Amino acid sequence: MSKFLAPIHFWLYKKIEIQEEIIKTLLEKSGADKETFYKERGSLPEGSLEDHIDTGNIHGWLQGQIEESEKRLAKAVSLAKEKGISTEELEEIFYKGGAGMERSSSPEEVYQKVNDSCLDGMPCDRVNAVVENSADSIQWERTSDLHGGFFEEEGLDRELYYQLRDAYITGLAGEGLEYSRKDNQYTVRRKNV
Repeated sequence: MSKFLAPIHFWLYKKIEIQEEIIKTLLEKSGADKETFYKERGSLPEGSLEDHIDTGNIHGWLQGQIEESEKRLAKAVSLAKEKGISTEELEEIFYKGGAGMERSSSPEEVYQKVNDSCLDGMPCDRVNAVVENSADSIQWERTSDLHGGFFEEEGLDRELYYQLRDAYITGLAGEGLEYSRKDNQYTVRRKNV
């Protein structure tokens, strides 16, 4: 357990902030009352990490923020579905979230950006494991499902989370790159290779 803030803590907090931006976009698109939503669901504290984190329990505080953000994401998707927003429209929101990041020029860059922007629990959870890596492709597997349960708690299919994540990762991929997923295997490759 860390007793002081290190770069990994800021990296993890940034991933939470990225997910919170997608939540805000979902709430705007669905016309949900943001004030009520955040009153009921809590919100990520505004400002810098140093101003809010419990330095006596850095790991626990970050773990709590991840869990709350995952719950807010599932609820925001649920509200959007209740408001009649289609899965395709949701995918477009997530795609734009990924596309809003700097585009990747190699398969390995896409994988790194997934790790730098998608919440997958704490680093010690080791959710993504590279299976194959070459100049033309990278393949990784998801070793556990940390997200589906939050969606199921909101009455959503756990697979919906992964459809939306697929759209986000597709948005991260730059020109000339192709992303695919089969079960818990993820692949990014150069097109026409």
